[in-house]
Amino acid sequence: MDRGTSWLIWGTVSICAAIAILWLLHQQRRLVSDIGEPNAAVVTIVRRPAEERFRLRTTENETRKEFQARLRTWHTHGHTIGLAETPRAFEQRLPADERLATDAELLRRYENIRYGRPPEP
Repeated sequence: MDRGTSWLIWGTVSICAAIAILWLLHQQRRLVSDIGEPNAAVVTIVRRPAEERFRLRTTENETRKEFQARLRTWHTHGHTIGLAETPRAFEQRLPADERLATDAELLRRYENIRYGRPPEP
């Protein structure tokens, strides 16, 4: 290769590199300005003590009271229902020795009251 051709190649590579660097700097500035936007979503993380994670709502319904009593019993035995867990999913993960013969019927009645529909199969 002669000198003119090598300078042309190196010049082209340098210009492409400069354009890439300028583009990256522009993207970085845009990202920083997006973070400072007043419409940006704010996420708040709330940590609660373990005692607060198991709270039951006050109710006058007898079936709900019975189910809450069972939940309290399971909780004291170390099996706490998750915040986003359905009663059926919770009941299915309980050890067999923690279930009573009447729990299936209680769960069916509770689901009927809570969800207003027949129980899952």
